[in-house]
Amino acid sequence: MRPRATWRPAALVGTLSLVLGAIALNGKSLWYDEAYNGVKVSGSWDGVFSAIRDTEMSQSAYLVLLKPWIALTANNEVWLRLPSVVAAALAAALLVPLGARLFDRTTGIVAGILLATNELLVAWSQQARAYALVTFAVVLASLLFVRALDDPRRRNWLLYAAVAAFAVYCHFWAGFVIVAHFTSMPFAPRRPLLRRVVEATVVFLALIAGAVYFTATAQRVQLGWIGVPSMDLLRSVVTLTSGHNVGLQLIALGGLVVLVFQTGAGTPAAAWRTALVGGWIALPIVLAFLVSEYQPILVPRYAIVITPALALAGAVLLATVARMQREVAAVALVVVVGLSAWQLSEWYRRTIEDWRSAVAYVDREKAPGDTVVVAPKWATDAFHYYDPVTRTEISRPPGRTFVLLRIGRNDGDGSDNVYGVLGPTQLELTRQQRFGERLWVQVLDPP
Repeated sequence: MRPRATWRPAALVGTLSLVLGAIALNGKSLWYDEAYNGVKVSGSWDGVFSAIRDTEMSQSAYLVLLKPWIALTANNEVWLRLPSVVAAALAAALLVPLGARLFDRTTGIVAGILLATNELLVAWSQQARAYALVTFAVVLASLLFVRALDDPRRRNWLLYAAVAAFAVYCHFWAGFVIVAHFTSMPFAPRRPLLRRVVEATVVFLALIAGAVYFTATAQRVQLGWIGVPSMDLLRSVVTLTSGHNVGLQLIALGGLVVLVFQTGAGTPAAAWRTALVGGWIALPIVLAFLVSEYQPILVPRYAIVITPALALAGAVLLATVARMQREVAAVALVVVVGLSAWQLSEWYRRTIEDWRSAVAYVDREKAPGDTVVVAPKWATDAFHYYDPVTRTEISRPPGRTFVLLRIGRNDGDGSDNVYGVLGPTQLELTRQQRFGERLWVQVLDPP
């Protein structure tokens, strides 16, 4: 497919993604992970690089790009999140020419729509985290990979290697997609020149040397919160990457069946497309399970890197049906997008942690001499993003105390956790209020 055949529908798909990402973008407070990034990029470059060296290599490219962006704009919810909105739009838009190159124009357009309306991608496009950026990076790398196979000049392979390395620095799970690219090469109708592949591989490995060194030397304790893989976790991956959309799950499965059937027909191009799309979906999960035998790394949201491939697989089925019954395919697409719209409405109403309102509440209610405690201690960045002046204590307070308590997903309502934070105390819990799904403000007064 020539680029001019898809740029207009790609632009429309990108615009759709932009609109979905912009809806109520400033309506929600930052939650802890976003606020952490906001605090880091508002500091010095030394602080950013220190965070990358210590724990944040998996989003190093995102932080390096976000810091100058915030310096040129403003450090608030909208400006922090806007790069993610743009990255998601670019991912959806670029999936159109990728689908057109792999299959046909219709498949590319449908795939772009399915990705643009995926609740998981839209949700992360509205958060100041790296997940929308890594989705864009793996789509761009895949497009450049296909172009390098079509036109195996050195510059195309080296450009692919550079973007593939960039994707790894956006999030290390992108490396699994790059593995899927290479495993599809033996099935390619036009085998690439070995020296081009070797050159690209050397450049890629050289560029990701920093990430490899970090992975080899990092302390495993910083990943200690990740659980051991299980079938329940695998189901969560399927549910999350499909945007909680059973319709997308079904058509993606159907698309994979169509690809396997086409492979059985004996066309080399069909075998390669099946290997590429199927490997893009399956290999990241399989490799994550294998790596987790040494160190658990299977977190459902990390699997966002496979969402473009799910969209491609679903589009294959709908495009195949459209060639026989256009009306049936149109109805199926409307149903799947409608289910996505329902899930998006749920996301727009959801608040994870409303630190903005919680901090405003504490600032309004506290009096001179009152103490503010944030628990766990590492969550203080979220408080200080909205109130950089008020000091937060970690010692046992003697007088009235405001405790901002961030609870985990499985910690119940958190109402009994305050005494675990402060330990034995004469203070009594007199009132409490919830701010979002995981944040409580609890007020303790002397008896």
